[in-house]
This record gives sequence, C-alpha cells and structure tokens, in this order.
Amino acid sequence: MQLFIGVDPSDGANGSVLVSFRGSEVLENYIKDLECYTSVTFPKCKGCKVHAGMLDTYNSIRMPTISFIQDKIDANPGATLRVTGHSMGSSMVELMCVDLHLRYSLNCDQIYTYGTPRSGNMNLDILKS
Repeated sequence: MQLFIGVDPSDGANGSVLVSFRGSEVLENYIKDLECYTSVTFPKCKGCKVHAGMLDTYNSIRMPTISFIQDKIDANPGATLRVTGHSMGSSMVELMCVDLHLRYSLNCDQIYTYGTPRSGNMNLDILKS
C-alpha cells in the first residue's frame, strides 16, 4: 500500500495535514480485495465487522502511518486533517479515520473517497453520525 503524508502550511489559518492513499496496484492488493467473504471485528468499535483483507492491509501500515500523522499534527497545532483515497485506498481512509477517532480522539476533518468498496458493516459508519 502506497500513501502520501504531507503538510500545506498555506492552507487556512493553521495549515493542513494531507493524507492520500493509492488504490489497488499490485497483485497482492487484488488478492486482499477478494477476501471480502470473511469479516472480522474492528478493534474498539462495538459491533463493527470489517472486510478481513482490508483490515489486514490497514494493519500492515497502521503504526507508521499514525505516527507520521501525529508528528505532523503536533508540529502544526490546529491544522486541518484532510484525507483522500481511491478504491482500496478509500477503504484505508475509512478504517484509519475510525481508528484515529476511537483510539486517539483525533478526527479526520475532511474526507474525500472515490470508488470505495464496502469496507464493513453499518456500525463502521460512526463518523457519519
């Protein structure tokens, strides 16, 4: 999974932290996409069931990604967190934003996704309420 994390200091009063996830690109990504018949529980999310392949992919990049995001936010207090992704990358956005919200009380301020496969059940939609 490839992604970009950067800072735009000229965006608004406090700048923004930008996170962008690439869509499915290599054979391994497509194989994970096909693991849609197995759902697993998403940690710390009551009743949340997610696509096993998507969660496996997210967990493979989770800690370094969250660490980089936290470093950028700490260095730019008040910055807006903007995230985007396409296809499998948009599932990573959904899982990451729920994870940031539940575990770190950090919210994705703006989310732009394209061609999102079904990442999980309705309980995963906690950010929409």
